[in-house]
Amino acid sequence: MKVDFHSHFLPGIDDGASTPAQSVAILKYMKGNGIERVCATSHFAKHGEHVASFLERRSRAVRVLNDYIDSNGIDRQTLPAITLGAEVHLYRNLSEREGLRELCYEGSDHILLELPFRKFEGWELEEVYNIMYQLKVTPVMAHINRYTQYYSKSEYADMFYNGDFVLQINCESANAFSGSSLIKKVLNSGYDVVFGCDIHSPDKTSESGLEKTAKILSKQSKDKQLELESIERSVLGR
Repeated sequence: MKVDFHSHFLPGIDDGASTPAQSVAILKYMKGNGIERVCATSHFAKHGEHVASFLERRSRAVRVLNDYIDSNGIDRQTLPAITLGAEVHLYRNLSEREGLRELCYEGSDHILLELPFRKFEGWELEEVYNIMYQLKVTPVMAHINRYTQYYSKSEYADMFYNGDFVLQINCESANAFSGSSLIKKVLNSGYDVVFGCDIHSPDKTSESGLEKTAKILSKQSKDKQLELESIERSVLGR
């Protein structure tokens, strides 16, 4: 795992890091644990907010972070590279939002989508496919480990194991036996999978599961590790 595809380290833009000092602490933690690139996936969840407004807020947060790094003489070699993106909350008719494609990972045609935390109703899958085909993007389904309590086994399989989406698993899964089992199951399934810590605060790094996930991945075959690296590059459009 060289890329973290889900993180909330940009300062003051959502419920993640509130200051650039916290942002740097999160980034240094990631770099210290082998992460070479981290994706800034701040929440885009407001029905009434225009995409352009979100992008401007994100740009301001990036400027604040860069100014802090430069003014404090922080060596950028101690930090992972950054790719901008968004965690887009799914709701009905989201596919009709103007400019939605701009929320893809920077330089990529992949977009991180977060499903509602509630019982599966069926429209969710239809809306994800609408986004996929209308916008010509590939959905990356955020933290799929968090939906087992809401979906039946068949609903879960329909939503995630269809082979059309990239699956993103939070590293926190590795902290529990059931989560570790899910990681291993998906790794052996043949589906495209990426990982992310979904860190919101430097105080939560000990709960991120990053080290345990890295250990699970290190035990995979060399071919599997190369496959995972290839998926990471593909999602980033590299």
